[in-house]
Amino acid sequence: MADTSKHRSNNNRKWVVPAVAASAAIFASLGVGTLGAYTASITNDGNQAGAGSLVMQETGPGADGQEVTCTSTDGEGNAASCTSINKYGGDMAMVPGGEKTTTVTISNTGTVPAKSFTLAAGACSAAGNTADACGVMTVKIADGGSEIYSGTAADLATQSFNLTAPVDPGAERPFTVTVGLPESVGNDLQGGTILQPLTWTFQA
Repeated sequence: MADTSKHRSNNNRKWVVPAVAASAAIFASLGVGTLGAYTASITNDGNQAGAGSLVMQETGPGADGQEVTCTSTDGEGNAASCTSINKYGGDMAMVPGGEKTTTVTISNTGTVPAKSFTLAAGACSAAGNTADACGVMTVKIADGGSEIYSGTAADLATQSFNLTAPVDPGAERPFTVTVGLPESVGNDLQGGTILQPLTWTFQA
């Protein structure tokens, strides 16, 4: 009798290989066995940052009485000198007992608040006479309705005042400066004048 077991085994092997190959082809065609995942993402493409600005503006009467505006950016380094607004009024014909009041407005026209606000007075210099005009003429300064100084121009010299802060962007603050000539002055003060700088400063 012929041995058919080897023949059957060979036949089985012939069927197994094609069957496996066929299955792989079917799975591949169905996409089964491939790797995949859900994804989600957000891109922020508008990320920006920058520096704000601190700008002081002063408005007040000029020599002709018309309103004048000075801005800190008018000068180098955001520090300007404004000679067109005379806070002592510019009256060179004052008489004993007379006063001259000037109102100015300080504004923050920048984009950041000023955390501190100061007013500093410089040295007073007198001219036109041998009398001590700086020690005689009086100065009063008010922040809105609050008086922050009252005394002679000589005593005001080199003083510094911390004003109410912060000063927010867009905020405006009125100040009045009144210069007076006491009734008790004598003839030795005739023709005398004073000159004194006042400096406003914001700091952020």
